[in-house]
Amino acid sequence: MVCLRGIVLTLGLCLLASVGWAHPHVFITSQLTLVFKEKKPVQLDVEWAFDEAFSSLVLTDYDSDMDAVFSPEETSVIRQEAFDYLKESSYFTFICHSGVKRHAVAPTSFECLARKGIVYFRFSVPVSPPPSASSPVRISQYDPSNYNAIFLASGSPLIFKGDVPETIDLEIRENPDETYYFDMLHPIEAVISFDGPGA
Repeated sequence: MVCLRGIVLTLGLCLLASVGWAHPHVFITSQLTLVFKEKKPVQLDVEWAFDEAFSSLVLTDYDSDMDAVFSPEETSVIRQEAFDYLKESSYFTFICHSGVKRHAVAPTSFECLARKGIVYFRFSVPVSPPPSASSPVRISQYDPSNYNAIFLASGSPLIFKGDVPETIDLEIRENPDETYYFDMLHPIEAVISFDGPGA
């Protein structure tokens, strides 16, 4: 069995931005859920759906009984070899508010599953609530090396869950003030305001 870690290094899932010019080799569709408690954001739930080619590699290497179900043991190995290495790149997840450009990202859970030949990673990260409603929360997901292309899910890319405040506004927009990959690309951000539209 070919070790997925080697495949991941080759395809760039764990590769950082120090490598040379590149175009995406892995394509990820991300669905985000922002969980609220007492009207403050406390957790971000993330689901990544991988492209068919990368999904096939994961299934081939780790679904040993070919039942399209990852056992707890298989999931643990996948986490160690294809997820935990993303710590240095913030798990491609960047949360900003209150003057802090990048809050720490430390997943508290991880799940790997497959549906109709597509592999999904699901993980949750705590969110440090902003001290006041006047501070919007900005969330973006991207790979600074550009070996992985991450797209927000179409339709409702970010869902609110829990004790959601009444005056809340969501805007999906490009951030022209931030760049990555040799200053060629701008991250797409989900901007959550708590004072209503235009805050």
